Amino acid sequence: MKEAPEMSIRLHLPSRFYYLYEGRDVLDVPGKSVAECLDELVRIIPLMKKALSYASGSMDPHIKVLVNQERVGREGLARKVNDGDEIHFVLGTA
Repeated sequence: MKEAPEMSIRLHLPSRFYYLYEGRDVLDVPGKSVAECLDELVRIIPLMKKALSYASGSMDPHIKVLVNQERVGREGLARKVNDGDEIHFVLGTA
């Protein structure tokens, strides 16, 4: 049986974190949910865990997550994503 190809989700990093990824603002990661994509992000860039106040399955409530320009709602980081989806982070300001 042929294995399904891995999905690719595009993560857009907040500008203040570009330096963590060699000055780049976008990376593609596999994942079936926002949380899985964030887990992969933290695996690739370990400092993002602290930068986003991320613990597997939860994140600082002041950081908004958008999937395809729609704010993640009640489902939170468990929200399912599809191949080609884009995730953006909006950092709150004090």
